[in-house]
Amino acid sequence: MLKENKIKCIAVLIIIFCFGCFYSCKKTDGTEVILQDNAVESSNNSESFHGETSKIVENVDGSKSTSDAGDEAVFYVYITGSVNYPGVYEVSEGSRIFNVIEAAGGTTREAALEYIDMAAYVSDGCSIHIYSLTEALDANLSISDGGSYIPSSSENSSNTLVNINTASLEELMTLSGIGQSKAQSIITYRQEHGGFKSIEEIMNISGIKEVAFGKIKDNICVK
Repeated sequence: MLKENKIKCIAVLIIIFCFGCFYSCKKTDGTEVILQDNAVESSNNSESFHGETSKIVENVDGSKSTSDAGDEAVFYVYITGSVNYPGVYEVSEGSRIFNVIEAAGGTTREAALEYIDMAAYVSDGCSIHIYSLTEALDANLSISDGGSYIPSSSENSSNTLVNINTASLEELMTLSGIGQSKAQSIITYRQEHGGFKSIEEIMNISGIKEVAFGKIKDNICVK
């Protein structure tokens, strides 16, 4: 009888031991799963965070590239004239005039592209005017003038004198107080009178008297 009770006790202990081992293994497996899930979540969060520090930059040619935020320099360029959508465009540093034209929807059929250097680099704040053939002929331009690109004020800080006998419409419009109408009057006058003999002669133009002349006299010349 005593021997039988001893066997039963041993059997119970073995069962308890086995149950304990099984429960312990089960708990360990669950912990590992949780740790793995946390690792995956951590990895996803890390990828999400890094994703916020970069951006997709769309170039003027329609292609896309990834760059770190703040690394890409941006220029603002104003384009007018014979393009489909004149206006101010945002382009990346290193863009050329033809890139800005593409951003503006291309040129119209009247565009006279031979009067501008399509491969010239643009600068921040510059203005581009695409002549029509009629404008180019009326302004008596030659292809060598290439005068439809107006640099930004910082780019033009060297105070280069404007020759009023050869300057294009757009170059004349860079002078203080000279709009398109007055610029065209200057061109018409020099065509009719064989050019200006002195800078003071510009005061013969309607709307340009002593006050207006005083603002531009240091920026013009005749050659």
